[in-house]
Amino acid sequence: MKRIYALDGLRGIAAIAVMLFHIGQSYQTSLMPSGYLAVDLFFILSGFILSKRYSQSLIEGLGTKAFMQGRIYRLYPIFLVGIAIGTLRSIGAMALGVDAAPTLPELLRQILLNGLILPDIFSSRTLFPLNTPAWSLFFEFVVNVFFASALYRFASRGLIGLSCICAAIMFVGLVNHGTLDIGWSRDHIVFGLARATAGFCIGMLLERFLPERPLPPPVSIFLVFGVFGILWFTPPGARIAYDFAIAVIVSPIIIGLCYNADVPTILQRPFTLLGAISYPLYAIHYPMIQPLKLIGEKLHASPALSMAAVAMTACVAAYALGKVDETMRSMIKRRSRIMPQAG
Repeated sequence: MKRIYALDGLRGIAAIAVMLFHIGQSYQTSLMPSGYLAVDLFFILSGFILSKRYSQSLIEGLGTKAFMQGRIYRLYPIFLVGIAIGTLRSIGAMALGVDAAPTLPELLRQILLNGLILPDIFSSRTLFPLNTPAWSLFFEFVVNVFFASALYRFASRGLIGLSCICAAIMFVGLVNHGTLDIGWSRDHIVFGLARATAGFCIGMLLERFLPERPLPPPVSIFLVFGVFGILWFTPPGARIAYDFAIAVIVSPIIIGLCYNADVPTILQRPFTLLGAISYPLYAIHYPMIQPLKLIGEKLHASPALSMAAVAMTACVAAYALGKVDETMRSMIKRRSRIMPQAG
């Protein structure tokens, strides 16, 4: 599959939006208030890319095991770094006597379950206490298994039906909670699965029906940076309608247009960089926020300066982690051709 620079840029902007949303939560300010909707864009993009790359290979006999080996090889090391950072954060909270810190038995349980990409259903706060955004990666793996074992065989009519059913369940959760920021807690775990499945199926349908019609470079610039505006916007009195429309209508349209849009040569490297940091940033930013915030408070930094420093530190760390991960995977590939690469 050819490199699609606009999709690289889109992934990076979406990851930054999620990070800013969580920074805003930590600082109790309205920073990127709709940033959580980037998760739906990720689910759709995953269905689109994996369907395009692997549907034919699966039809020809790749097999679920080989496919999932590739996915774990691609995603798990960076996932584990996020869990490790979260573990260190929890140990620090325990040492400082923070009220929300886990007990030692709780921490050990969290390390065991979260480290194996399993949700901690015993936690009253989040499925992944060591790194809250990992809930979406868990559901990504679940849907990936479904895709490789059965979903790739579905006729388009079946995908449409499953998408509608999951979108309806997702809408019930949206109405019940007043927002689509659901799936990360045991209280709405079913809605999280529906959210991931609906997005992935929509992405698969987009891959099957999207016509290839080249679009001029200005379109890619408008779309990639326009997503930032969409996720920054707070709809007055229309949160439910806005969230649902962005998740199931606007996001696939943006992905489809980005796939067909050319990118000016001058922006190809920046967009490639955005794509490179997108997954590491998503995977590690959350457990970094609170410790960095405390450092800012100790240094008496203003909230604006502290938030900027947190964001920049997370981005630099994500870039460094991405380079290390890329180097390590290249070394492994040179020594062994057994493990397939996915995603």
